[in-house]
Formats: sequence, C-alpha cells, structure tokens
Amino acid sequence: TALNALDMASATSGWAVSDSEKFYRYDGAAWSEFADLGATNIFDVNIVSANDAWAVGANGLILHYDGIAWSEFAAIGSQNINAVAMVSATDGWAVGNSGKFYHYNGAAWSEFLDVGTAQLNDVSMISATEGFAAGNSGNVYKYNGATWIAQSSPTNKDLQAITMISHFNGWSAGNSGTILHFVKVGLYQTQGLLTSSSFNAGGPVKIQVAEWDETVSFCAPACKARLQVRAAPD
Repeated sequence: TALNALDMASATSGWAVSDSEKFYRYDGAAWSEFADLGATNIFDVNIVSANDAWAVGANGLILHYDGIAWSEFAAIGSQNINAVAMVSATDGWAVGNSGKFYHYNGAAWSEFLDVGTAQLNDVSMISATEGFAAGNSGNVYKYNGATWIAQSSPTNKDLQAITMISHFNGWSAGNSGTILHFVKVGLYQTQGLLTSSSFNAGGPVKIQVAEWDETVSFCAPACKARLQVRAAPD
C-alpha cells in the first residue's frame, strides 16, 4: 500500500496515511496499522494535538481523529482533497483539485473559494491570517486573512509541497527536481513605483542630496531603491 503522508505530534506519537483508507500509528517504539476504513485513498494528515487530527482524501473525503478512533467527518463534493493544514482546533484549511480551497470554522468544513482548474497540492499556514498554497503549473497562492490571492512564481513546473517557516522564509518542491525558496513573500514587492506627495520648498532651492533611510530586517541577496526627483515652478 502506498504511504502518502505523515505528521508527528511528538517524538513518540505520529500518524501516517495511505491508499485504501489505511491509518498507521507510531507509539514511540513501532509503526502499526491502526485502522482500515475502506477503499478511498487518503492523501494527507495533519495533527492538532494527541487527541485531535485531520485527514483528507479522494472524492472530497475528510476524516477526523477524536483521540479514540478515525471516522468520516464530511464529504465535500467529488474533487480530490490533496492537503490539509490546521491553524488550531477550530480553524483549518484544505486544498484540492480544480483550484478548490476549503475552510474549517470549528463546526463544519465548506468550500471557501474556487480559483479555477489548476490542481492545488499542498497548503501551509503561518497563522490564522497568513498562509500559502502551491499546485500544478507553478501556481502559488497567499492567504491574507480575507481571501487567497495568486502570487508570482518563477516556474511552471507542478509544485507538490510547500512549507513556510515564517512570513520571511519558505520552501516549495515539485516536479523535475524543482525547489523554490521564497524570501520575504507577502511582505515586500520585488518591484514597483511609489510617487510621493509634492513638497513646497517655498522658493528657488538647490537640492544637494536625496536620501532614503529604512531599517530592513531581512534582505537577500540585496535591497535596492532608486530615487527620482522632478521639479515644477508652482
């Protein structure tokens, strides 16, 4: 049986999921089959705590572990759900085929957004108001606390996994050996134009120096800013 994903609650407790709806548990000494719930393939598992875990799979299947047993929690539509990431026991996200995002509000799972036909393969949450998802054709999306927004991506290869260390730093991996490193994603624009308000010098004046002072906590490989100044007689 193909093992598709695993997640660890601690050094002595973890779960793995597989095809044919099989769940395997690690008890600190060995892995063993814990449950066989049927024939549906399970693609991902995410642990909230020792008594709270979620798994997602084919045909919109979502399963929950309550500290005693795994059981079907919901079946949302017919699309495969490929990944799940919980922020807390009452907040979580899942992504799947056909560009679908699903949200858990503490009571129920529901479809939150459909961004099109592109398959989404993984999701990683930094906090309740920030997260990232990756999928086929190099698609990357960012959650800003209100909705998911497409981000620029340097590849068109299918991205299979994404993990964000912080909003400064993250990684994604995919087909053809693709590994992407995200730096400052969502915090700074890589390029753009800022036009300031006008400044009245009060009369003819010779500008000697133009400066920009800023404290930037992280720059890689370097930060650059170019200043342009123009004048008008009025």
